[in-house]
Amino acid sequence: MDSEQLPAFFYEIFDASLPRLGPGDEASTLKALSQLYPAHPRPADRAVARTGRILDLGCGNGAQTLVLARHTDGPILAVDNHQPYLDELQRRAAAAGVAGRIRVSLRSMRSLGAGDGPFDLIWS
Repeated sequence: MDSEQLPAFFYEIFDASLPRLGPGDEASTLKALSQLYPAHPRPADRAVARTGRILDLGCGNGAQTLVLARHTDGPILAVDNHQPYLDELQRRAAAAGVAGRIRVSLRSMRSLGAGDGPFDLIWS
């Protein structure tokens, strides 16, 4: 859904400062991630999964993006259509020390093209 189609109050209800903008939590994100890579067990001293390039569609303020950045080793393209969400994601990523791995992009997910990929993991 394009932002111009959303009711005016949508971004007031889902303010960028909320801890997360969708269902789930860090544990559920990690569980889903572990299901994607069961054939790639990690050594006990390795805290991240080898994933390659990640696309996070509709990233919002980045609650799951930050989990992915801490537990994978690939670069992340985080896409959302609301700049305040991306600003908050960048603030949180800097505070978490993972800003260098996350590139944000303000646009509709429908605008992605072949030049944006390829991706090894698409998270939405």
